Amino acid sequence: MLTDATDAASVRAFDVESRQLESVPVEVYDGKTLPIDNAGADISLCVTVLHHCADARRVLSEIRRVTSQRFLLVEDQFNSLPDRLAVLGVHHYLRWVESMPFDRHGFASTAQWCQLLNEAGFAVVETKRLGIAVPWLPVTNTLFICELG
Repeated sequence: MLTDATDAASVRAFDVESRQLESVPVEVYDGKTLPIDNAGADISLCVTVLHHCADARRVLSEIRRVTSQRFLLVEDQFNSLPDRLAVLGVHHYLRWVESMPFDRHGFASTAQWCQLLNEAGFAVVETKRLGIAVPWLPVTNTLFICELG
């Protein structure tokens, strides 16, 4: 909780493409090295990005490098074969319609995401199934709350 103006947070957003967020300017970076010092971010947030990366482990390693306290990850995921088929189907469609890349091996179950996060040096302290983000898309999101391991 912020108690006064001196406790105000600063927010930075990064992407490999120029995008606009409603209230935060997006800084374009090379997709490999975030322009932040080691442990320069108290909290890092990554929302449905890793399954679009060719090397999610490398991206997680970079997020670990810049994070000093907590990492929040929201990812598309599956826990059953029908979920996996739905997730892959939607992303094949997005690649075809919007040229949005994704790595079909980048989708994982909750247990697999936890293992990948642990391997990257994060301790998963809680997971929360957020449900379907877009009513007509059968893609489920899960929030992973991580501390430094």
